[in-house]
Order: sequence, then structure tokens, then C-alpha cells
Amino acid sequence: MLKKFLFFLIFSIFLVCPLSADELADVMGKLHKKYDNVISFQGDFKQISFFKAVNQLQEFEGKLFIKKPDKMKWDYTSPDPQVITSNGKKIWYYFPGDNQVNVGDLAEDNKEKNLIFVLLEGIDKVEKEFNVTIISGNDNQNLYYLQLDPKKPTTQFEKVILSITKNDFSIIQTHVFYLNGDVTKLIFKKSLFNQISSDDLFNFNPPAGAEVFQIPSPEKINR
Repeated sequence: MLKKFLFFLIFSIFLVCPLSADELADVMGKLHKKYDNVISFQGDFKQISFFKAVNQLQEFEGKLFIKKPDKMKWDYTSPDPQVITSNGKKIWYYFPGDNQVNVGDLAEDNKEKNLIFVLLEGIDKVEKEFNVTIISGNDNQNLYYLQLDPKKPTTQFEKVILSITKNDFSIIQTHVFYLNGDVTKLIFKKSLFNQISSDDLFNFNPPAGAEVFQIPSPEKINR
């Protein structure tokens, strides 16, 4: 019962009451103005995930680094350290506790299925891939909520909700509702824009003595 209450408290904050088309157009225009010239992003994040199959809530924290169009690094610091790094061509998963690295190729079709890469490509890509609706939220009157419904069926998520500040149009939260019933909330803090100049951050060199495992590419799996 407590877990159900926590799930409702954390994730059930939205009222499906679409607002005017004019207000949506105004918000999208200001998002373009804010983000079209953003090349990189870095900040702290908190991730709260609900896993339906086991009826479990988990929290994670760390630092996130993003550089358009397809580079990212997730440095998880809590509860267990792990690092996910991608230079746009390869992706590495590093687990310091086991000194283990999983590495694989990042196929173009996987990018299309991964929400973070859609967001990385900018607001134009969001408008191309999603039907966007501005909805009401009952927790904070200082935020806009944009609901993103995929224009084409996906194998991963049902919808996405972005929380955007009304004062400066910063995206400070995302809610991803997956087809299997899982939900993930990301909260961004201490955000900095256009501070990452080098791509070195997005290449990963396995530490000495680490076990390295190659992730089979989707093409090989499907043969």
C-alpha cells in the first residue's frame, strides 16, 4: 500500500486538460529560442524509477553530460557507481564495483528508439517525432507540462511528459511512461549550457585489469 501511495505521489501529478493551441505555439517558440543554440548540457540529476513487474521504486543520483547531436555520459554516483558513455558510435557501460565494461556499437535505429537521442537533436526533432500537447499539472503552478505522444508506435515508451519552468523555459524534469508499465522520472539541477568544448569526455578507456565484454550488435543477433 505504501509503494502504491508513493507511486501516486511521485508520478500522478498530471491532469489531461489540453490548453490552447496559441499557448502551445508560444511555449514551443520560446523552447526553440532557448535550446536551438545549445550545443552541450551538463548538470546533476536524480532518477526515480518505478518497476511494475516487481512493484518497486528505486532512486539514483549522478551527473549528466550531453553534447549534440549524439554524445552523452551518465555518471551514476548513488546508490552504486556506474558510468554510461557514448561517443555517438559506441556505447560503454562501466561497473566500477566489478571492474567490468560492456561495450557495443550504437546503431542508428537504436538512436531512433532512445528518447535521449531524440531530445539531443533538438526541438525540431521532438516536433517531428511526437504529437505535442500542453497539459495541466496539479503540483506546481510555475511549470508548463508538455505531453509527447509518439507519432509512430515504439517498442519502448507510451508517452513522455516534460516539465518546463515558466520564467525561463528550462526543461527541469522528464517523465517517461513505458509500455510495460514502468515509469522513470528525471530531475535536473545545477544545469550549465555550452560549457563542454572537447569530445574526449565521451570516449571511454577501460581501466587497467577491467574485464571487457562485447555486446553483440542487433544485426548479428537477428541473423
